[in-house]
Amino acid sequence: MPDTAAELSALKQQLEQVREARLSAPAPTTPPPVPVETDAPGVDTIPEALSDWLDENGELDPEIAMEKIQKFGREWLEGFNEDLSDAKPSSILAIFALGVMVGKLS
Repeated sequence: MPDTAAELSALKQQLEQVREARLSAPAPTTPPPVPVETDAPGVDTIPEALSDWLDENGELDPEIAMEKIQKFGREWLEGFNEDLSDAKPSSILAIFALGVMVGKLS
């Protein structure tokens, strides 16, 4: 049976060596701070496109947000409708079939 007192004293000695090594090691250097561009949007500035969505208090206005989203959706659907009107029906069916096949494979 091993000598427990001897093992404990060896572990204590190792712990003291590790502690001394940590204390004597040079402090880690921190990298210099990265300069922040004043023109870049940061925490205090809001991009112009999003500033239209805010009310007088600077908070997001749900009504304005819904109007903007609906307007964007209508414009996108109108453009999509124009794209589909120029496409051949056989091309649309082929793309749909490829989508179904890829969906089945994944």
